[in-house]
Amino acid sequence: MSFSKKIKHEISRNTLFECCQRSQLSALILMSSKLIINQDGISLQFATENTYIAKRVWQLAKDLFDANLKLDVMVNQSFEQNKTYQVNIIGNGLQVLSELGLYDENGLKEAITLDDLENECCERAFLAGAFMANGSVNSPNTTEYHLEISSDSEKLSNLVQALMNKLSLDAKVIMRRKQHVVYIKQAENISDLLRAIGSSNGVMEFEEARIQRDFVNNFTRLDNCELANEVKVLTAASKQLELIAKIEEHGLQSSLSPAHLEVIELRKQFPESSLNELTDEYYIMYGKTITKSGLNHRFKRIEEIIHGK
Repeated sequence: MSFSKKIKHEISRNTLFECCQRSQLSALILMSSKLIINQDGISLQFATENTYIAKRVWQLAKDLFDANLKLDVMVNQSFEQNKTYQVNIIGNGLQVLSELGLYDENGLKEAITLDDLENECCERAFLAGAFMANGSVNSPNTTEYHLEISSDSEKLSNLVQALMNKLSLDAKVIMRRKQHVVYIKQAENISDLLRAIGSSNGVMEFEEARIQRDFVNNFTRLDNCELANEVKVLTAASKQLELIAKIEEHGLQSSLSPAHLEVIELRKQFPESSLNELTDEYYIMYGKTITKSGLNHRFKRIEEIIHGK
């Protein structure tokens, strides 16, 4: 089961107050339903490929309106042979829409407003319904964080964006193949939205995977940094040993002071040590202290002698 389906399964089973049930059913209907006119009258048809969401719509419609319901299962003619579950509110579709505030004397509403949602809990229930209908979220194990909710309606997408941004989630809207897509990308914002719509298990899985990956990335970054430093140390030491070899090859030791001869002997004794490590070894060998910059200055003087010979 994908991460998105896990989230939808979890939030489809949450217990809601009646006001939140109405908000969530409104979102599901606005996002993914149509009116059907036939011999039974005006019916409302909700379609989904997810059995848990179909069950949720059925339960909400039954609990709120004791509606006359029918379930149709359609097999899609595609390679994967997925099924579409159609929950039909038979005959009294307009009545349900009217009681939810989605239909009035001016006709069907494309969306509702923030003022139509009674409480903060209703706003979160609406977002949960919108996500169940047309939402998706990348697995936290992927390298890119992304959560989105799409809709045919610009007004509906603007409402979803407004609800998200009331939670400070920095939601944005783009057009994609004639769809208005509301999306968020920051990991913390995705986690906050999952928490807001009632997916506590989803938050735990998301955060666990995110923390694990961030730990691995930080460890790798630190490991690469340490490797780079080690390579830098060995490169510098190799260059210093080459200079020392040239000094000895050309017999230039007599042009060097005792202090420079000391660091030559020190480097030959410890060919792979860093300058910081050499400062400690210098004290052990000669009973005197020297700084890292002091060692570096002496090696530069040796280099000048070689280049000026």
